[in-house]
Amino acid sequence: MGAIGVVGLSVPVAAGGGGAAKSTEFTGSGNFTMGANTQFLRVILIGAGGGGGSGGTSGAGVACTGGAGGGGGAVFDGVFSRAEILAAYPSGIVPVTIAAGGTGGNSITSATAANGNPGGVGGNTTLGSLATAYGAGGGGAGQGSATASTGGGGGSLRGAGATASNGANAGAGAGGTSGNPGGAGIASGVGSGGSSCGTTGTASNGTYSGSGGQSGASGAGVTSGNSPAT
Repeated sequence: MGAIGVVGLSVPVAAGGGGAAKSTEFTGSGNFTMGANTQFLRVILIGAGGGGGSGGTSGAGVACTGGAGGGGGAVFDGVFSRAEILAAYPSGIVPVTIAAGGTGGNSITSATAANGNPGGVGGNTTLGSLATAYGAGGGGAGQGSATASTGGGGGSLRGAGATASNGANAGAGAGGTSGNPGGAGIASGVGSGGSSCGTTGTASNGTYSGSGGQSGASGAGVTSGNSPAT
């Protein structure tokens, strides 16, 4: 699930007074009410990560691959003045939406070769219309053959990541391919891309992002000898 921290610096109207910082954390959607003396708000929003894909199945003597990892959500960290808040919300009451994490791909049961299902896209966490941290793309489905799965794209501050995508998303990390971890991203606040399961069924770890959400690892597949890969 996404999360949001709203920190208000409360400054007394009377001259010479010192301000005391107060924080409010939301783990579910609701309303943020700005204090009477609050002059600035530092806002931290975390978009939700994408769900992992489910693995494929195969028949005897046929390799299959595990589902790919979902991408990491974006992180918004910024400051708003009291005037900016009141210009958008004159009452000082701002709606907060907390994102839900992307759902995992539905599992499959088959005695023959069949592909898994992709994970769902993570939701966006918002402070009204003022700021958005976008969610990440879901991991791609594992395949019922020796075909690598593709990780979900990381979320950015401009848009959500795409499912099973190794394309760019405003500087966010791309989903991994060919059994490799996803990209870490090149912009501030972006999430990393989900990791891929390779053609031999070998899993890869999630990718750390310095200022955004970390992506998920891929699942492992099955070798042509019908042994679990690592």
